[in-house]
This record gives sequence, structure tokens and C-alpha cells, in this order.
Amino acid sequence: MTLLKQKNSFCSNKFLLVLCCCNNRWIFLKMKSRPRYNMQRIKRMFSKITLFTVFAAMNSLSPQQHFWQQTNGPYGGMVLSLVVNPRGDIFLGTEMNIYRSTNNGDDWSRLNTRSGDYNPDSFKALAINSKGHLFAGTMSYDGVYCSTNNGDTWFPINTGLDSIDFVNCMAINQEDHIFIGTYRGIFRSTNNGADWTHIDNLSVRVETIAMNSFGDIFIGTYREGIFRSKDNGGTWEAKNTGFPADLANLVLSMAVNKQDHIFIGCDKGIYRSTDNGEKWNLVNNELTRVFSITADSGTIFAGTNAVYRSTDNGDSWAKVSEVLSVTNRIYALACNLRGDIFAGYGRFDAGIYRSTNNGDTWREINAGITDIVIRDFIFNTPGSIFALGETHHSIFRFINDGEYWQSVNSGLASQSVYALACNSKRYLFAGTWPGSLFRSTNNGESWHISRNGLGTAMISALAVNLKDYIFACGPRTVFRSIDDGTNWFPIKDFANDSPACIAFNSHDHIFLGITWGRIFRSTDDGESWSEITEFSAPSQNEILSIAVNSKDDIFVAVKRIGIYRSNDHGKNWSCILDAKDADHLPIAINSIGHIYVCAGAKGVFRSVDNGETWHEVNAGLPEKNIYSLAFTPSGILYAGTIGAGVFRSTESTTFVEQTFEMPVSVSLEQNFPNPFNVTTTIPFSLPNSSFTTLKIYNTMGAEIVTLISEKVEKGVHSIKWNANNVASGIYYYRLCFDDIFAAKKLILLK
Repeated sequence: MTLLKQKNSFCSNKFLLVLCCCNNRWIFLKMKSRPRYNMQRIKRMFSKITLFTVFAAMNSLSPQQHFWQQTNGPYGGMVLSLVVNPRGDIFLGTEMNIYRSTNNGDDWSRLNTRSGDYNPDSFKALAINSKGHLFAGTMSYDGVYCSTNNGDTWFPINTGLDSIDFVNCMAINQEDHIFIGTYRGIFRSTNNGADWTHIDNLSVRVETIAMNSFGDIFIGTYREGIFRSKDNGGTWEAKNTGFPADLANLVLSMAVNKQDHIFIGCDKGIYRSTDNGEKWNLVNNELTRVFSITADSGTIFAGTNAVYRSTDNGDSWAKVSEVLSVTNRIYALACNLRGDIFAGYGRFDAGIYRSTNNGDTWREINAGITDIVIRDFIFNTPGSIFALGETHHSIFRFINDGEYWQSVNSGLASQSVYALACNSKRYLFAGTWPGSLFRSTNNGESWHISRNGLGTAMISALAVNLKDYIFACGPRTVFRSIDDGTNWFPIKDFANDSPACIAFNSHDHIFLGITWGRIFRSTDDGESWSEITEFSAPSQNEILSIAVNSKDDIFVAVKRIGIYRSNDHGKNWSCILDAKDADHLPIAINSIGHIYVCAGAKGVFRSVDNGETWHEVNAGLPEKNIYSLAFTPSGILYAGTIGAGVFRSTESTTFVEQTFEMPVSVSLEQNFPNPFNVTTTIPFSLPNSSFTTLKIYNTMGAEIVTLISEKVEKGVHSIKWNANNVASGIYYYRLCFDDIFAAKKLILLK
């Protein structure tokens, strides 16, 4: 229980009105009169001017309570770039975001919010100039961004770049001239990115850039070797003596040490030049695919599928990352001034590791990095929640009241997981590729392949009916298992289409959505199927999801179209929500029939009247582009974001578990829609039955209409106000319940 605490008080010459907080909600609790005034006299003295003052104060002191709160993770992400400023602040670029740590990686803050569609390989290049300005190069046609306030805000700097596709690398010389390597060659800016010039005498695909202490620039290319410029990029000459004669060796990374020796990491080993690039020597031919290399600390570190170290200027190399819990590509390496080393992995559940003892031991430091797309949830044993990330090795488990999400992928090596389900025995099932299907009988601790009859088909959707029959969607085929996933049999084939999603109604009838915008139904556990010909998605757009409520109304999400509903078992359909820009349209329905939908970048919408009207529920949600929605049995709503982690509703959406240990409390929610034209709905909830009033006032405190003035039963309620005879403007609605007052503002626009 949250104790009551006084926020502010409003005094008249006769009484005191106290504004208090209960469970993070600010409400008018009681008007404490001076000893010689009782409560009834105070109510009668509540003048219009006082009411107006209270409303105005409440508008500034009582923001809408956040609907959402963030969970601790899951943490991780594909780290593509790393850079450290002289103060020790670390910046890393991932597929979707840029993060900053000001405490040596112990925790991270997300700096930018990408509100558009999911773009892979976004921030591959990061650099810092002498003024501390940050520059970020993208791989999604977004060009280059700049921040002049340590990453707090970013703005594009693309004049002269002309639809640059991929910025692969970036470097800044001592004069703060910026060089970026792209698929179209080198671009240079001499004015902090205000405009760019294409160095058109070098049309190669540039993979990496490095500079020595003299200002000479070296670039590594895609299968065209190494080039050097000694005049700030004006002219270039190939420098490939000692490099493979066929130039088929792809240059992936490059670094220069304090002695100006140059090291390049390639497809086929590591090369070194001690004479400014005139000649190259192969110093290691055992390491392949050297994605990153750094020589800033004196010791040289190379990243392949592990971290390797050389303490003798590259003559010998030793693997130093045996203690790391993952094996995958290391795309980024960086050192700070203290010599700490940071390794960024190219696998989503790996993220970034740190070594403070020259690479001898490593520690995962991912707190705050939420660069995982959460595509699904399931709820297994009481309190166990599983989240499915759109990556390799991407099943996470969260225990109620736990501190973080835990990766539970033992046995899922090299698998991409696309679907999750559980049955009444609490067995878990994971649809994967290329392994087909895996099963866990111990709450995710370990996974074992269970694909007899499935082969190696990719399983993209899973569902379990009331009989514990499991249904799996593979390419062009639906499979069924009646023995807990041990054996599988095909039950429906499609010649030119693939099943995409499955749902059941209260009679265990199966509704199957396929990619080309059609729905099929089976009333006999999949033995026979019939198409619901009354439904056909516009332009044959993909069916993204299907949900069925307790009344057996069917809701279908169509990609880039919206949500359709049928109230008569599929005979008639109507579009109840337009979402023409949404590539993901998850639907979740709680036990009291409230519908929650994410409509792309617009965020989450709720309907309490079976889809007739909708209003936003995004308070507390920094990333509105939601990939998945799901309810726990107690009505807590979980949301999986695209690159911002997992969020949950601050309380049950059914109010079943909303209890207070105080004498009274009341919840008054924001009206919807707001602003509105003529009609709006005002939701509220009461902890017990009592006489209640709900009235509308104008900004001067004059009463406009009384909506409720009677005894109201405890529970969740809503009432509609038809303002047909009221002028446009700002109004306030006030709920009075057992001497407790709550008020909110609404806007009428005609």
C-alpha cells in the first residue's frame, strides 16, 4: 500500500481543501474544516471561484497516471559500433538505437527513438570530433546524424549525400574533417557536416577507414584492396604490396597503433604494415573474418567469433575470451583511457562485454540495452512469463517480482525462434528454423528437438486447443500433434499460400489466417476445413493475427489495412479500426472483453465497447511501435516493443486485483475520445457502493450538466455525455464519491 501523502492544499477564509496521493493517483480526499465548521457547511460554501481554482490547480498538479511501466529488459542487442569520448562516456550503435553509458558500461541509456519502421543495420559508424560532437552513420538510407550535446538530441546532416544507402565507416582527422565510407566511395565534410563532397576519383565500396598521426588516410575496400591518401583525400593510390595478388581478400577492419603501424583484419587473416602502407606482411593466417580490431591500448585486440590478443605488435595471437558465454561475431571493439576493453557482439542476446584486466576476464554489461524486437509472449507456470525475441537464441523468461529477464535457450543453438506455445501440462513448444520444433518439459531450462513428422520445416505459428492438441503452421502446411508434440501429422495443405496465424473459439473451432488474406475454419480439430468466403482482405493483404472473445466474436488484423470484426461467426464483417500504415497489428482481449490493439507507430488503442470506439493508452510508453500484446491470467497487459524492451500495465486491466487498504479510493480515467465531437465516454471505478455524482463544469466553475446523481454499485463503470447542445470549449468533469473528489479536463470541438 502506498501511504497517503499531501501534495498541496487550497485555502479559503473558511476551509482547507487537501490534494493527496493514493497509489500514485492524485485525488481530492477530504476538505478539512476548521473546528467550528462541519463538512456539510463546507460543501455549501464551495463557490464557483474555488471550484475553478481547484480545477486549474489539478490540471497542473495531476497528470494522467501512466498506464505502462517498463520491466527490466530483456537486455541485449546487436552492437555494430563503439566509441569512447575523453571523459570516458561510451556510445554504442545498434540496429535500432544509439546508447550511452556514463559509468563505464554499468548501465546504458537509449538516446534516440526511431518512430518509423524497423530498419536493420542502422548505426554502423560512430565518431567524435575534438569538440565532443558525435556523428552517427546509418545503413538504412538515413545518412548521417549529429549531436552537439553529448548525444541528448540528434539532427540529420545530409546536404550533398544524395540518397546515400549504407554508411559503413567514419573517421575524423586532427582538423575535424569528417570522412565517411559508403558503397559509393568516400565523402568528406570540412565544416562539421554542414555539407559533404563526394571524392569522385575513388569509386569503390569502402568498408573501413583509419588515420595515422601524420593525417594520412587509409581505406579498406570490398575486394579492391587498400588505398592511401596523403593530401586529405584529394588523391588516392593503391597500396597492396604483400596483399593477395587477386585482391579477393575482403578488408573488414583497420587500426593504427601509437607507433603508426597499421593493422588490417580481413577475410583471411591479419596483415601489418610498419612503413605507412608501402608493404604488408601477413602476421596471422589462422584467424578468419576479423570483423574488428583495436590498438588504442598498446595491446592489439582482434574480434572474430571470439576476442584475440597480441602483446608483441601482432607477431603472435592468443584467444582471450574463453570465459565469454557466447560465440558469435564481434563487430566492434574499443578501449577507454584506462585501458578497459569493450567488445560488442553481433548477436542480440549477447550485447556488450567489458574487460578491466587487459582481456583476461570479461563481464556482460547490458543493463539498459533493450535492442530486441519482442514478437510474442506466453504464460506458463504461475508467475512465469516467456518473451520471444525476433533473433537467434531469443527466448527469455521472467519470474514475477524477479529482477530481470533471463535467457533460456539451452539446446537451441543456431536456431531462429518464430513461435511459442504451452499446453496444460506446462510443456513449452518453440517453432524454429532450421530445426523445426523444440520442446521443454522443465519451464524452459532446456530444449530438445521434437519434430517427428515435421522434417526441417520452418514453424511460424503455434497454438494449443482445449484438448491439448497442438497446431503448427509450416510453409504451405498445417500440422497437428495429439501426443504433446512427440509426433506430427499434416492436416491441411495449401498449394500457393502459407498459414500465418491460428485462433480458437469457445467451441474449439479453429480459425486459420493465411498470408494471402483468406480465413479457413475447422469444426472438427482440423480433420476438415472450409474457407470463410464472406471474408477477403483488401488487395489480398496478409492476415497478421486473429483473436476471438468470450462471445465468439472474431477479430482479424490485416496488414496495412486494419482490424475487422464479425459478430455472427464469420458471415458478416466490418472494419472497426483503420491502420493503413501498420505492419504489425497484435490483438489482445482481456477477460471482461476489453480489446487492445497496436496500430503501428500510433501506439496502443483500447476499446471497451467491442470495437465501436477506441482511445489511446500510451501513457508511459516511450516506443509506440509495438510488435506483441498479451494478457496474464490476472489481467496484466504485456507489450513487446521494437527496440525498447518489454512494458506491462501498471495494474490489472480488469481491476480484479486492484485493492486498497485505505478507507476509500476512487479512479477517474480520461474521457475518450478527447478532444471529441458531440459524444464522449467517461470511465471510472468505485471501490464500494455509495451515493455518487458526476458533473460537467465550464472553466468558470458553472455547472453544465449532471450525468450521475444516485447510488452506484462498486466496480468499473463508464457513462457517455452527449454535448450536442453545448458550445465548443474546455470543460471539466468532477466525480464525487463519499466526500472524495476527482476531476479531469476534456475538450469539445465541433
